Amino acid sequence: MPNYAFLSSFLEDTPQLAFQGTLANTGNKRVQNHFQNQFHNIDAQYQAVLGQQVLSGGLPSARYTDFVGRYPFLKEFNLLSPEARGESPRTAAPRIRFSG
Repeated sequence: MPNYAFLSSFLEDTPQLAFQGTLANTGNKRVQNHFQNQFHNIDAQYQAVLGQQVLSGGLPSARYTDFVGRYPFLKEFNLLSPEARGESPRTAAPRIRFSG
């Protein structure tokens, strides 16, 4: 039986591994390709959450695995322009045919 406490701690101690693993779970290669170099940007968002917790008088309690597990990769990807998603205008919009 796996030691889940150890695995959870391991992922918290190696956030890049948790990030890449979560990204792989999206099942979408384009999403993975787009975000694979975004670790530092997303990690900065996590650090901001910790800072907000401290500034509001609390202890930093947000776990990275929870944060990245809830990160809306697909939603963020879908907000990109078709070109930024790696789609050509032909694949983004269906062809229109006129009959006449």
